[in-house]
Amino acid sequence: MASLTSCNYISSLKFYSGEIACWASAHRRNEDRSVVLRARVGQKCDFRGTLKDSINRLEALIGLRSGGLPEPHQKKIHEDKVDLCVAMRDILYTFFKENSKAPSSDVHSTFVFGIHSWGWVHNIYGMDCKATNVLRLGRISHARMPNTLKTLSVLESFYVLFTDLQATLNTICERTNNISVSHSRAHRNRKRKNSEHVREKGGSFGNPSQTPANKKSRKYVGP
Repeated sequence: MASLTSCNYISSLKFYSGEIACWASAHRRNEDRSVVLRARVGQKCDFRGTLKDSINRLEALIGLRSGGLPEPHQKKIHEDKVDLCVAMRDILYTFFKENSKAPSSDVHSTFVFGIHSWGWVHNIYGMDCKATNVLRLGRISHARMPNTLKTLSVLESFYVLFTDLQATLNTICERTNNISVSHSRAHRNRKRKNSEHVREKGGSFGNPSQTPANKKSRKYVGP
């Protein structure tokens, strides 16, 4: 699996391979679910790459392999593409929820990658979210592996593709960390505003009311 081998050399990723589940997808499926019930497994993928330096451990790259040679049926290819899209959506959803206090413009500039391959074909997709429940999926690149020695030079485009992918992943890591910092600062700003509000209102119960001038205190008369 060429894409699997190439991803191992991306230094910014902590790589996992095999028939594994996407953690973000598993988290969303078990959200608000009773702890006494059996946990649901997340969307399956063949490999996933987690950003090493990301504070959110963002799964910025996941991949599905529909089959080798001979090529699988078109129905299998389409179903795996849908599964890949669902996993990418869950990754974005989890990241958005963890950084809900960050500026909307910064959060909606985040995107993740997905690799779908079968036979000699390798497609790289990208997904982002532009508004509430409005996601965009697009094919970023299409590449084919060489099938004979005469077409071995095709690997050059494949190498350039993954070199660009590594550079983009570094940018995503830096941007997502900045979003997490903005999310943290939002809590700090809210605390500062609350403290100013407390000073203005005289604590949690507001300013104590003054005793009217015409009100006389009752004197205690003993027996």
